[in-house]
Amino acid sequence: MKKLLLSSLLLVTAINAEEVARTVSEDTNKTITESKVEQPTSTPLTTKESGFYLGAGTTVLNFGGSVEVDDGYRTTSIDKDTEEKPFILKLGYLSESENRVELYYKKGSIDTTNNLNISREFDISLFGINYQWGISSLSSDKVLPYIRLGMGLGSGTANYTTHDFVAVEVDLALGVYYKITPKFDLSAGIYRRAVVLSDDNTYGTTEEIISTALNGIEIGATYHF
Repeated sequence: MKKLLLSSLLLVTAINAEEVARTVSEDTNKTITESKVEQPTSTPLTTKESGFYLGAGTTVLNFGGSVEVDDGYRTTSIDKDTEEKPFILKLGYLSESENRVELYYKKGSIDTTNNLNISREFDISLFGINYQWGISSLSSDKVLPYIRLGMGLGSGTANYTTHDFVAVEVDLALGVYYKITPKFDLSAGIYRRAVVLSDDNTYGTTEEIISTALNGIEIGATYHF
């Protein structure tokens, strides 16, 4: 009788132990599965897009401006009407801090009319470099204000002489980019630009210097690779 009771007790104990082990195993597997599902994945820190781009631009409105011509004998100022008509191609790089460094080629003309309605035209071709600071504190997902400083070097001609000129340009602008798509944006800005044309062959001995100050509104478009 004792052996039968002992055997029954051992059997019940074994069954309970097996049930406990199975329950513990199921709970453990469930916990592991839930931890795999519910464990949040780490999100990498995102940065601003950077890379190379191509762009083009032109002036849509001129306001103000002046031209001063010094031919070595006298200085003539022209400030009645001054217009600039440039076409600009740009190749640049946008950094993660939203600043831009770009090389540009500019071809255009500067047309002037003095108080006697005498017109003078100057054609220029320039290669230069711009640096643009993106004003991130005022930016949004689509809008980025900027400040630009640029300098160019090239050549020029005038319609009243056959001599060629050396052209130097300094440019300062304030504007804004508007992102249309992640690859394409438009820009608009206001600028002040100084272009100096120098000819050291006029009359064989004297040097003619043409100094221009130009103000206007520009627009542009940029495609990012």
